[in-house]
Amino acid sequence: MVLDGLHGWRAGLEEAGVRIVGPRESADLVVAGTASGEAAASTGAQMILLDGRGGGRRLRRAGLHPDRFLVRPDAERPEFLLPLQSPNVAEYAVRTWSDGSSRTKAVRNRLASLLVRGRLLPEVGPVVAVASRHPGSPYVVQAAERFGVPSDADWLLACGRADTLSRNVFHLFEKGAGEPSWVVKFARLPGYDDPFLRDERGLAVARESTVASLHAPTLLGRFQVDGLEASLESAATGATLRDVLLAPGPEAGKRALIDAVASWLVELARSSASPPHDLEAERHRLLTDVIPAWHVGGVGVDLVRHLPPLPAVLQHNDLGSWNIIAGDRGFTAVDWEAARRFGLPLWDLLYFLTDALATLDRVATPAEQDEHTRRVLSGESSRSGILFGWLRRMVDELAIPDAAVGPIATLSWLHHGLSHRARTAASERFGSDAGLPAPASRIVDFWLDDPKLGPRWAAWPARS
Repeated sequence: MVLDGLHGWRAGLEEAGVRIVGPRESADLVVAGTASGEAAASTGAQMILLDGRGGGRRLRRAGLHPDRFLVRPDAERPEFLLPLQSPNVAEYAVRTWSDGSSRTKAVRNRLASLLVRGRLLPEVGPVVAVASRHPGSPYVVQAAERFGVPSDADWLLACGRADTLSRNVFHLFEKGAGEPSWVVKFARLPGYDDPFLRDERGLAVARESTVASLHAPTLLGRFQVDGLEASLESAATGATLRDVLLAPGPEAGKRALIDAVASWLVELARSSASPPHDLEAERHRLLTDVIPAWHVGGVGVDLVRHLPPLPAVLQHNDLGSWNIIAGDRGFTAVDWEAARRFGLPLWDLLYFLTDALATLDRVATPAEQDEHTRRVLSGESSRSGILFGWLRRMVDELAIPDAAVGPIATLSWLHHGLSHRARTAASERFGSDAGLPAPASRIVDFWLDDPKLGPRWAAWPARS
């Protein structure tokens, strides 16, 4: 039941498949504005949600025991729900997830962290109060208890942001702990199991390599609850590398983090390299699935057939700065659902560095990011030396012929250029919006047109 004309709530609940009932019917959940707290409680519903400040007081006066959540950054596109009743969880969220991209915001976050610790944070911004007549963990979290999650675990909910295919994630804390120990990922659409199947395969690939597994989470269990697919993993603690690179502070520390990830990728490629015949299935996939999808000049089967024998390496295949969590104990690469055991070398390094260097330079729009990446790849940027230097290290480590670097890079961008098409197809199947293309999927648009780029990659510095 939705009271007070909260049309956004009504539309959202209906989209999620929740049936809305009239005022004379019984409801499992009543959603209302703060002023209608007593009226909502008088319905006898098992759960009450009040949207607005002061809702907790209203529900307590009605004899209920509410939890309060601060919705950050706003209710239209929430990124996480900050639980005001769990100061340890709220402090972690403020410290690691809040936007700290300017000195003013960083000072604000430090102040908010202190207020949270003392339970003094005021209700600023969108707040919801939730009370259940049968208190307990959210049902998705309860379902994870079979894998060892304690029944009294504290939790923080991070919301999928890209589109409705993006998964929500519960970050679970030992009672009173300052950092999470587990994460529960769960789908927002019934029957959508594809990312979970791919996650399971990808993390199994990571487990095959000691070098990969040092910087990868561990899959602890797969399960289904109320028609929704879910999984439990060990938690990666800290902030995304993207947030670290955007935060105020000396560039030297940020460069050191970028170099640490790049160094790991070189070592991962070296340690996982296997004979060229292990690339046969990947070459076939590129010939049958990738090349035919492009009808542009310079792209044909010879791009694959003329490749020299190359080592097959383990790929993460989606290593943007948003998929790296950096904390006091190092970094963790998350979301291994696109991983491949036998893939072409250089792909992860190119993907990671083009994104990380654009983020380091704080590009603001997709168009600016595309131009930044074009300049880096074409040797026109002061950051080009960083990219070329790391590429040279991997090329030399794996004895890759210089002439193969351009074709390998081209195949990488062609592959990533199809990712948005695949997501659009999945979105249409579930009646969802596919969101915006990822940065790497746009690179092919200028890669094939710029005379310094493309399969010959004239800007790539050959050995002198």
